[in-house]
Amino acid sequence: MDKPLFSKYCHALEYKHLFKSHDDMNFYSAKEGDNDYIMVNDYDCGNYDVWSEIPIILLENDRLLCKRDEKYGVVNAEGWTVIPFVYDRFDNREEFENDRYSVLLDNRWGVIDASGRELFRIKYSNPIPILKFPKIVSNDMICRGTILVEDADTHRQGLVNFNGQEVIPTIYSKIERSGNWDYVFVNWGAIEEPEPNCIWNGVWGCYNWQGKEVIPVKYHAIHCIDDYFIAGDDEYNDWEDKYYGIYDLYDLQGNMIIGGFNNCQIGTNYFIFNFGITIKSHWETTYWGDIEYDERLVKELNCDKMCSIIVDKELKSLIPRYLIEQTREEAEYEFDFLMNNLPIGEGLLIGECPRLCQGKKYSKDDKIIKGISVRSASSINDFAVKYSSNKKVTMDDGSTVRLIGIIFNNERIVIAPIYISIKSISDRLFFVLNKKGLVGVRNSADELLEPQFDLITNPQNNIAIGFKIAYIDEEEIYQCQCCLLKFSKDTVSLEDIGEMTGSQLYELLYKDDSYWGNFILNEEHKILITKYWEHIFDSYNTFWYSYCQDFKYLWEDEHYCDEIEETKENFYNDVDDSYNWEYYNDGLDMDQQDERFWNF
Repeated sequence: MDKPLFSKYCHALEYKHLFKSHDDMNFYSAKEGDNDYIMVNDYDCGNYDVWSEIPIILLENDRLLCKRDEKYGVVNAEGWTVIPFVYDRFDNREEFENDRYSVLLDNRWGVIDASGRELFRIKYSNPIPILKFPKIVSNDMICRGTILVEDADTHRQGLVNFNGQEVIPTIYSKIERSGNWDYVFVNWGAIEEPEPNCIWNGVWGCYNWQGKEVIPVKYHAIHCIDDYFIAGDDEYNDWEDKYYGIYDLYDLQGNMIIGGFNNCQIGTNYFIFNFGITIKSHWETTYWGDIEYDERLVKELNCDKMCSIIVDKELKSLIPRYLIEQTREEAEYEFDFLMNNLPIGEGLLIGECPRLCQGKKYSKDDKIIKGISVRSASSINDFAVKYSSNKKVTMDDGSTVRLIGIIFNNERIVIAPIYISIKSISDRLFFVLNKKGLVGVRNSADELLEPQFDLITNPQNNIAIGFKIAYIDEEEIYQCQCCLLKFSKDTVSLEDIGEMTGSQLYELLYKDDSYWGNFILNEEHKILITKYWEHIFDSYNTFWYSYCQDFKYLWEDEHYCDEIEETKENFYNDVDDSYNWEYYNDGLDMDQQDERFWNF
């Protein structure tokens, strides 16, 4: 280290080299006495008018950081004060812009430059995060181009940009990520420790990264789903029925698309809105013997008046009017309502496609809702929606079910409610189950395979196997006819494989070590089916399409009757250990597991 030529006041080892002036003169921070530091140079050991309680630190632009009376400040080489000695901490930020410093003043943090100008106001609870180039995303950066900050006095949160401007003022109780990098959710009125079982804690709104309020701060919950916002306002009442989650749908620009629904599903080119879902509340008393033990409020969803509306992104109904079940009186009332209450060309009936009025909240009694609604609807995939009518049919076992139809959104093709169940095979191919409990295959245009099978396995490499099961009264056995199904673009061809007993089919379905070796097959079928069956028990591919049944009754084949009593208990124990029967018997339509929609 260079040292001064003269060391009259200080020992050379206590000098710290600061900088060189424009005339190459070295300047040093030198300790004087026990506490103070002064500035000296190579040629003049006299005391310059710069002193500090800590070693003097060189900043940008020949500024010197000093500490006096336990406060930090900045002076120039002549000792003139550039930044007053008022700060409790003074930290170099080491950012891509080097003349920025984090400072602490009376428990408030901010950022200043070398001249003392405030870049981030000195008012925040914590230091402003250091932004190194390229900018690194941290927990404090919850929205594009902004940093989460908190006011040190009010403990309210806001957002500032990288230049220190508050794009969202520090007035909110809480700010959270929205799921979209360009937006944040803000909360007004939340408390840190709410009461137990508290449903609401403040109200929510939404801002974009530029500080524009997109959704007004008035909702109890907001969700960001598929480039839309669903904002809810639940009114809670223990003593009366209430709507279950009344929500409004907004786009990313803050325009309300439709409001007043209880449930929303969003597809690529359609919306499904559910209305009329309520909660019924009643008190339930528990008794211990004859003594009243406990009383609690029980809430149950009431879907008796539920209806669903399926519309495209322009809010035009995707269901033709002739498929809507309504009385003549209801139709006349609705037509009169539309003609007299809506502007011409907006929301009026256009052929068979009624259109909703954008930005309106609808009630359960509004005829425009009832006239273009169905009982319920849900997404099958991005291209299709299934819906059910109010009409019920009675099955052979005495149970009643509602018929289901399909809407192919891209082609605007609507299939009337004629099926019991529908399952997606691919984007444009579906299993359908008719009222007789038989399975077929269809696309948007036609039934490629007329429903005729009791069971069809999932396709793999464009092939599947269909089974027709019949009970032979004379022989008291189940007889099964097997067909190989070959899928092409617009056709499904059938090739007869042969027959098997119910017990043989049972083993194929429920034993993962089963194989087709015991059956007489031609060479082509043998190769195809053997390769196909290797994957049939893969956890991601296995699904025997049926009407929520498991075909265990096939075990009653007469060939096994003599063995049942001896082996039944051990057999079921083995099966239960090796396979999960609930996979087939959970009562769920498996296509629901992959649906792309938001369901509250």
